[in-house]
Amino acid sequence: MEVADAMPTRGRQLSAGPTPEIDLAMPFLLFSVALGIVTRMLVKAAPKAYQPPYTVLLFIWGFLCAMWAGTHTMGTLGDSLTSWEALHPHVILFVFLPPLLYESASAMDFHVFTRVVGQSVLLAGPGVVLAVGLTACCIQLVMSSYDWSWPKALLLGSILSATDPVAVVAVLQTLGAPHKLSTMIEGESLLNDGSAFVLFLIFKDMVGFEAATDAGQEAEPVTAGGVIVTFLQLAVGGPAFGLACALVMFTFVKRVYNDVYVEISTVLVSVFTVFFVGETALHVSGVLAVVVFGVFMARNGKFALSREVEHNNHAVWQIIGWLANTVIFVLAGVIIYDRIFGAESGVAFEAANWGYLIAMYVLLHVVRGTVILLLFPALSRMGYGLSVKEAFIMMFGGLRGAVGLALGLLVELDPHMEQRDKDLINFHTAGIVLLTLFINGSTAGDVYRALKIYPPNRYRALLSKGALEELHNDVEVSIRKLKRGWLHRNTPARWRVVYDLVPNFFRDGKFNAEGHVEMPLKGVNDIFVRHINRQKVGAVFAATAMASTTSAMMTKQGAFGLPAAGKVAPDMAPLREGDEEAEEGGGVGASSAR
Repeated sequence: MEVADAMPTRGRQLSAGPTPEIDLAMPFLLFSVALGIVTRMLVKAAPKAYQPPYTVLLFIWGFLCAMWAGTHTMGTLGDSLTSWEALHPHVILFVFLPPLLYESASAMDFHVFTRVVGQSVLLAGPGVVLAVGLTACCIQLVMSSYDWSWPKALLLGSILSATDPVAVVAVLQTLGAPHKLSTMIEGESLLNDGSAFVLFLIFKDMVGFEAATDAGQEAEPVTAGGVIVTFLQLAVGGPAFGLACALVMFTFVKRVYNDVYVEISTVLVSVFTVFFVGETALHVSGVLAVVVFGVFMARNGKFALSREVEHNNHAVWQIIGWLANTVIFVLAGVIIYDRIFGAESGVAFEAANWGYLIAMYVLLHVVRGTVILLLFPALSRMGYGLSVKEAFIMMFGGLRGAVGLALGLLVELDPHMEQRDKDLINFHTAGIVLLTLFINGSTAGDVYRALKIYPPNRYRALLSKGALEELHNDVEVSIRKLKRGWLHRNTPARWRVVYDLVPNFFRDGKFNAEGHVEMPLKGVNDIFVRHINRQKVGAVFAATAMASTTSAMMTKQGAFGLPAAGKVAPDMAPLREGDEEAEEGGGVGASSAR
């Protein structure tokens, strides 16, 4: 289904111009991307310590836009926004979800993933089953006034068990957390989406059978054998289909040499085809199929794609993933506002429902913490292990996002459920997504810093300081050689300008709380402005040439390369204790320095 097909129709135009559906679809889509561009620029311009998560800001913008559109006239953009509020959930699943899943899976460090995959499977398999059961118990205990049956409680429990820690993973990567932690959280989320979706379909059938029976209609009963067959078909058939498609695509692309259009287009079409065919024709889990397809490419992509094409393919998928992520989070804010305050039954205006929502937000953390605690003995002995502080971050980082919203919207398509029950499910789904994104997503960085999970390794810090001193000595030696050289002995260069242009790593390099090296480097333009007013232009440009020559000499001698202005080379950042094991296998190096 295309986006235009999911939009409300206002009649057909007889002219050859754009149809009303396209007129309604495009303004919000373009507005979301433009909003994402501006938001990203604002986040980059903010001080590092105060940068809010990008996805959280997009979510807030979407929520505020929907709120404004509800009380003000916004013209064409308002009409477009209103039409996207009624977006069919299959658009989210079939258009936005595959690129997000593939981009995340294919970009993972395969070596690290193979070490943590056991932990991710444990959390996404038995962990999700435990979480759904405990969540259903909490729903029956807290929301007793709803008088829901167990299938309905389990249905909402499966929706709320689908995690989407995009904001938390982004924060962890920004703060330089070891790849083992972010990969474990991300790997669990990718597999978790598939397992939660499988359970959702099973419980949705149970709710449909229950509703049809209550209405006196004939319906196929849900048996234990049928549940097992459905589970195996979705949970085993999905990965098997994804692996088979990956092998076929690998065999084909490997025969193509250095054709960027054919190779990248083949991967692009394959991702959407795997999801679509798996979900609609084979009735297996398209989520798990795409995840396995992406992990296969993370391992074998560099062997399948031509050497010149691999980087372009990575860049293309980064852009596609960013665009999908941008639109989906703005749309999430719009949909959540509509589902909370736009429900026909008015569930948002009942005080008891807000109390239940806050209670469920707290209890979901208790449930996730309980699941991790029960599995902790096994988790701590698998892969790289798991510390108590890392377990707390995993508990706190269990955000809910686009997948949960899409599952909640699918409930609205069920013809058997009462409208009030549908509204309540969407109210709580939207509310939990809102609270986890706004609270957990915004404070994840502060929690990570407060826990001090990975203190800088003091021995590596000493080695890094020694490396900075050695680099400083190489700079001094190179400048002395230039001064004595016949080419520059009588030049009008001003060596003070040279020293300003070449940073003093040993004197100015400082280690921050995350163990990164920070340096107050001066911009070339600032140095030019200061010196060009009091010295000859030729002298300043000669000094610039000296600085470039110094850098070239150091590189030729095997010294560290000079970093970009305002940054320090990543291999000069101290190794944290959490990185040591991963680095032995070549998986994780020190994090990018600020």
